[in-house]
Amino acid sequence: MIHKISGNRNEISKAIDDCIIGFKSIRNREILKDHFVDGLTFEEIAEKHSMSVRQVKKICYDNEPIIINYLSQNR
Repeated sequence: MIHKISGNRNEISKAIDDCIIGFKSIRNREILKDHFVDGLTFEEIAEKHSMSVRQVKKICYDNEPIIINYLSQNR
């Protein structure tokens, strides 16, 4: 799967830190970095965090537009 998020690892990591807030944000940031920065699969992330693949996908898909918007506004 090709993601719409572009940028170097540091830019993406900073975007995730800056724009992912709220309930369970620490866990979600870690999941998003695992996927978008480190390139782990949904299955690898699910196992690492003791979650279902479906939960991991939802977190990634729901937050991807937020990260893209942040990156486009802060370049």
